[in-house]
Amino acid sequence: MPSREINGSSVSAEMHAEVQRRLVESGEWDRISRLLHSKLNESGWADRLHDQAKELARSKYPIAVQDITEDVRSTAIAEVPEEIRLDVLAKLRHYLDSQLEK
Repeated sequence: MPSREINGSSVSAEMHAEVQRRLVESGEWDRISRLLHSKLNESGWADRLHDQAKELARSKYPIAVQDITEDVRSTAIAEVPEEIRLDVLAKLRHYLDSQLEK
């Protein structure tokens, strides 16, 4: 059974799928996603990535959308503000803890 590394812990694909299923079914996935989207927009993260993608498209014209996505993806992940990342992780941990208590 394949596993994946999440924050230094090995998680089975089955466990990952089960957690994601519960998050979606409970509505928590949408709530956390909206919170993340809002915080990233407020921080200027989305605007910075948009500007980076536009500059990349101008400098390598013509370029495929897939190429822009691949180039911007690593930057996007690396530039998520630490405060936002920690807040979202805390919300996920809180949800998981509440599920373990049931």
